[in-house]
Amino acid sequence: MEPLLDVRQLTTDYVTYAGTVRAVDRVDLQVFPGELIGVVGTAASGKSTLAYSILNLVPPPGRIVGGEVWFEGQNLLTLPEKRLQQVRGSRIGLIVPDPRRHLNPLMRVGDQIAAVMRAHQRVGKATAQARARDLIATVGIPDPEWRMRSYPHELSGGMCQRIAIAMAVANNPNLILADEPTAGLDVTVQVQILDLLRDAARRQGSATMIVTRDLGIVAHYCQRVAVMHEGRIVEVADTRAFFADAGPIGQSLLRATMLARGETAAAPDSDTVASARR
Repeated sequence: MEPLLDVRQLTTDYVTYAGTVRAVDRVDLQVFPGELIGVVGTAASGKSTLAYSILNLVPPPGRIVGGEVWFEGQNLLTLPEKRLQQVRGSRIGLIVPDPRRHLNPLMRVGDQIAAVMRAHQRVGKATAQARARDLIATVGIPDPEWRMRSYPHELSGGMCQRIAIAMAVANNPNLILADEPTAGLDVTVQVQILDLLRDAARRQGSATMIVTRDLGIVAHYCQRVAVMHEGRIVEVADTRAFFADAGPIGQSLLRATMLARGETAAAPDSDTVASARR
């Protein structure tokens, strides 16, 4: 099967007065149609920078200094900005952590979802509003007719994350990049959000890349896992095989996950996988 996304030797630097930091170091990664892959690593391992580099959205002082990102037969890093904007939000959806900070505080959330659709589809205002209402209902927000007229500050963190998912899937993208989609949410809401994300991807047949530090999420939702450390991908494996025989970096991440959950940190085995899934 041909990969939907093929990242080749991608390299991203942050250039500061103190020197140059290589956040993504010659990364190779493939994502296949319909799969859900987890990219895991500690803080500052480069996993979020990888996600934003794929879309050529690295904020200053970051810059992509090498590599290729092939998606649907075109190298995204060589596209003119106008054509790249057509890909973002249309063919590739992005979910960011703490979406309340990224939603427009002066626009109703229904209008924001509709705007995403109208930017990439030839639909009228009324049609876009109707679809936005349907999406709000699909992501599990009650009374969508009323909620679509709400502003971001009137919604809880979990509701804002649901709005972010609705915006990411509004144009039926082939790939969804989810950067820490459950950050700052309580455990119950985390499960609801991840179930929504998985179900939305299944309905549309989208591939999904979840960036996370939580191996419990990977164990329950992902088919494959890629481990990042100091800007490099040091391990890529089927999820079950990874938990059965993780490398040294994977084992340290697993121990951290178990300790965060108040459980005994043990060597990866089938019992540990079951424990992580809880």
